[in-house]
Formats: sequence, structure tokens, C-alpha cells
Amino acid sequence: PKSQVPGQNGLSDMGLETWDYERGFMAEQNQEQASGGKIRIQYYRSFIAFPKTQKEIVRSIGLTKINQIVERPDNASMRGVVAKVPHLLRIIE
Repeated sequence: PKSQVPGQNGLSDMGLETWDYERGFMAEQNQEQASGGKIRIQYYRSFIAFPKTQKEIVRSIGLTKINQIVERPDNASMRGVVAKVPHLLRIIE
């Protein structure tokens, strides 16, 4: 049930040439995320005097104390969360 993605040009350059219609997602992309590791995120600066939305972002990934470090899956969504508040969080590699 794998076939070419209709109407898309240049996808083979990115490694996204097949679509798995039974599962409903890119098979190659799923394998890449399954083998992905973990990233360590550190909360290094207080969110006092920052907007409520930024406080919610920090708490949403489970950080409550300064200099606390948590491990989360290394994927685009987690890196995007850290990118939203780089003045409060950092990735330790």
C-alpha cells in the first residue's frame, strides 16, 4: 500500500518519497522519530515578571524549580517549546 505522493515534487530529496496509506503517516519519518533519543532541558531563570503564557510553557514540560533538569523526547515539538522561551530554558547536550 505504499505509493508515490501525488502532485509533490522534490520530496525524494528530503527522504519523504513514500506515503503509507494504511497507517496514515510517513513511514520513513516515523522510523526516524522512533530511533530518536532524549534531550535534557534545564530551567535556569525565573519566570517571575514574564507573561503568563511563558509560565505555562515552562510548567507544561514539568519544570517547577530553578536549575531543574528533565529529559524529554528529542523531536521538533520539544525543541519548539524550548525555542519559545530561550531566555528561561536551555538544552543541555
